[in-house]
Amino acid sequence: MSPSFPTTKASKIAIDELYRQLHELQTTNAAALGLVDVFHTYVGPSYHSNESNVRLMMVGKATAEWKVKGTSPEVNQSDKFIEKEIIPGKYHSAFWFFMKSLALALHNHPDLENDKEIYRSVAWSNVMRIGEGGYNPGRTVAALQRKACLELLKSEVDLYAPTHLVFVTGSTYWRDLEQLFPVNWTEHATDYWRAKYGETQIFWTRHPQGWEKTRRDEVIDLIAHA
Repeated sequence: MSPSFPTTKASKIAIDELYRQLHELQTTNAAALGLVDVFHTYVGPSYHSNESNVRLMMVGKATAEWKVKGTSPEVNQSDKFIEKEIIPGKYHSAFWFFMKSLALALHNHPDLENDKEIYRSVAWSNVMRIGEGGYNPGRTVAALQRKACLELLKSEVDLYAPTHLVFVTGSTYWRDLEQLFPVNWTEHATDYWRAKYGETQIFWTRHPQGWEKTRRDEVIDLIAHA
């Protein structure tokens, strides 16, 4: 399924080149470092064409163990993962429950249990694009990819223009986030910060794994009504 979003030739060429660099890095170091395939940002087919005009882009830490094979820069593995695992309900985690709950709140949708289509209205990315041996990248592997990954994420945020950009990365990559978006961050709680980047509202919070339901719901409400 091919996502539909506005683009410019220059920005698309720059993004394609950054993906090419990451695929080359992965291919060159896969055997020695146990690197998994490169993660491509997912942009749902209704991301730019939903009735509520909400564009939610959620960013995690890294892909850790990325099992969907295919190393070509043209293969967007995240599309396959969303369509074959997430939407049919085969894969469950706190991350995906948080994303679904937040998307439904932003779109004012009442049906939490049955609306799988909500995933097709979001964008999903990660700070780091290459995992290591089934885990998030260690210091060495993160250093190898950091420059390309940060440039890529910034370029994709500029291209996809989310109304809500939500980082669920906790303290990991906080310095990268400050470098990427040198804006005035406002602390509203120890696990919830906000900023404005052009017309995009940026939010930073902890990873939803292990959260108490009460606090998770509070943060969703804070973002939805910001």
